[in-house]
Amino acid sequence: MSAKLPAAPPQFTSSFIPHPLSKSHKIHLITSSPPPPPSTSITTTSTTTTTTTTANPVLLIHGLGSAASFWLPSLSTVAGQHLCAQRQVYAIDAYGHGVSDFVGNEENSLDRAAETVKGVIEYLVGGAGAGAGAGAAGNNGKVVLVGHSMSGMDACVLALLGFLKKRKTKRLTSAAAAASGRANAYRVGLSLDNDIMGTNRTPSSLEMNGVDGVEGTDRGVLLSPTLELPPANRASLSERAATVLSPEGHLQISSAVSSTAISRTSHVQQPLAAAFIKHLVLTTRAEAYAQACKNLSSHPGWAADVAQIQCEVFILGGEEDYMVPGPEIMKRAEQVPDGRGRGVIMQNVGHWGGLEVPERVAQELLAFVQGEKAGKAPL
Repeated sequence: MSAKLPAAPPQFTSSFIPHPLSKSHKIHLITSSPPPPPSTSITTTSTTTTTTTTANPVLLIHGLGSAASFWLPSLSTVAGQHLCAQRQVYAIDAYGHGVSDFVGNEENSLDRAAETVKGVIEYLVGGAGAGAGAGAAGNNGKVVLVGHSMSGMDACVLALLGFLKKRKTKRLTSAAAAASGRANAYRVGLSLDNDIMGTNRTPSSLEMNGVDGVEGTDRGVLLSPTLELPPANRASLSERAATVLSPEGHLQISSAVSSTAISRTSHVQQPLAAAFIKHLVLTTRAEAYAQACKNLSSHPGWAADVAQIQCEVFILGGEEDYMVPGPEIMKRAEQVPDGRGRGVIMQNVGHWGGLEVPERVAQELLAFVQGEKAGKAPL
C-alpha cells in the first residue's frame, strides 16, 4: 500500500435508516463518500465497450458499550483513507447503542441482532428498491462484514457468515432446543423461511449471493472477538448488567473499562483512547448495555456456530487483551472449517485495537479485503 494519501480525504455522513425489526424505530448509519468506480474497457475489431464495476462495500459493526464512531480513527488513517477510496464503507450503531433506537428487551437478542444486521445489508446492497444505499453500492449484493468484540461472537457476525449457506433449515422449537442441549438454539442464520418482520417472502438477492468473497468464498473480519467466554467473564458480564442500571454503577463501569481494557503501552502512546472509551461507555443507553451483557453471558459461543462457517475469516486480536488472550485467537482461527481461518496477534495491544493502533487495524483490514495474506500489512 502506498504511504501517500488519496487525492481527496473521505467524507463521512450520518443518516437514519429504518430499523429492520421495528417500523417505528431507526438505526444510525455512517457512510463514507462513495469511491470512484473503476472502469474496464474491452475492445473488439469494431467496437470498444466500457463496463463499470464497483468493489463490494464494507460494513463495520462495533462492540459492547461502543458505537459506529469507534471505527472513525482507523478510517481516518492513511490505510483507512485508501480503504475508503477503494470501497464504500458503512458503520452502524447497533444494539440500541449510540444514537440508534433501542427496540427493547428481547430474549435471544444476539440472534435478533443478527436479523437487524441482515436487514441493514439488504437495505444497503440487496438490490433495486432495497434502500437508499442500493443504487450507490452498485454491486452484486455482497459485503465484507467486520465485527469488533461482541460482534465477533454474537450472531451478528457468526450467523451472518453462515446463514447464507443454510437457507433451508427451519428454526428449532423449544422442545428441540431442550433435546439438543443447546442453551440458545434460535439461530437467525438458520431461519430464512421468515423475513425479519415475521412474514413469508422470497429469498433476496443477498441470500442467493452471500457475503463478499473471492471466487465465491465469503469473507469476514473479527477484531478482538469474544468467541468463547470463560465462566469468570460470564459472571462479570452478569454483574455488569445489574450494575449499569444505576447512574453510579454506569460511571463505575466506564472507569473500569477505560482503564483496564487497553494495554499499558496504549495508555502512554494513545492517551485519548481511554478517554474515548469512557465517553462511548457513558453515552451508551444503560438498558441497552445491560441487555447486551445478559445475552453475552448466556450465549453458547463460538462452538455453537463455528461448524456452520463456510467462508474466509480473519481474526485480529491484541496480545494484552484481557477478554480474548492471544493463544485463543490462533486456536479459534484454526477451528474455522476447511482451513479458511487466519489469525494475527498485535503486540502491545489490548481489547480496543481500533482506538489503540488505528493505523495497524486499518492496514490489516485493507490488506485482507484486497486479498493479501493476513498479517502481512506493514507495521
